[in-house]
Amino acid sequence: MYKRQIYTLREKMESEEAQTRLALRQAEGERDRLRQRVEEIEVDRQRILAETRQEMTRQIELLQAEIRQTRSKLRDAASLNSVKRLSKQVAELDVTGQMALAPELVETPETTKGKRRSLQVGDTVRVRSLNVSGEVVSLGKNEVMVAVGRLQMRAGYDDLEFKGRPAEERPVEVVSLHPSPGIELDIRGVRVEDGIERLIRYIDSAFLARLPFVRIIHGKGTGRLREAVRAELTQNRHVRAWEEGKDGEGGPGVTVAHLVEQ
Repeated sequence: MYKRQIYTLREKMESEEAQTRLALRQAEGERDRLRQRVEEIEVDRQRILAETRQEMTRQIELLQAEIRQTRSKLRDAASLNSVKRLSKQVAELDVTGQMALAPELVETPETTKGKRRSLQVGDTVRVRSLNVSGEVVSLGKNEVMVAVGRLQMRAGYDDLEFKGRPAEERPVEVVSLHPSPGIELDIRGVRVEDGIERLIRYIDSAFLARLPFVRIIHGKGTGRLREAVRAELTQNRHVRAWEEGKDGEGGPGVTVAHLVEQ
């Protein structure tokens, strides 16, 4: 009887041991399936992230293209001509209002002719639109050649303020149609995209103000900003030529842009 009980207990233990081994094998199999599923989920996650990045990049490129197209439309000749016509009308209204209030303060064609007759080669003048002083090199019918440092530029008679000649000084007041943005633009340390956006606005303003040339200070650095500036100047409709700054004027860190004459 005791032997039968021992056999029965042994068989029960062997049966439970077999079931335990089977449960372990099933658990290991489930663990392997879970690990494989986690790996598949990670692969799917990486794929979704990559596709999302690509889509975001594409959307950004589309927006940038649309911005460039809109900017180009704003800078086309028709838009600029409209702006110039409006500015001229505003200036004419301003002059008319000044004449009504104080006619003696407004210049007439007779006073402009007087300035043409009074200027001589060698006179010191101030170019009001640029706020720089120079020396008269030659006189033309409608324009004056003025030497500003080592550069020479053309300016209208009504854009000049007479500073003087030996033993004489007679200041002249003139009316400016377009405010000058200044002869220099400093974008050192600015991100390339922001720098180009500021450059485009500046060139538009300089063109409307009839500046003959401007200096773009971009610095040397890695050269990315300099190359982007010169690429924009090459395709800009208001720029007829550009050159690198000379020694003593900034060298490779400066680009001088010569603007189209109006």
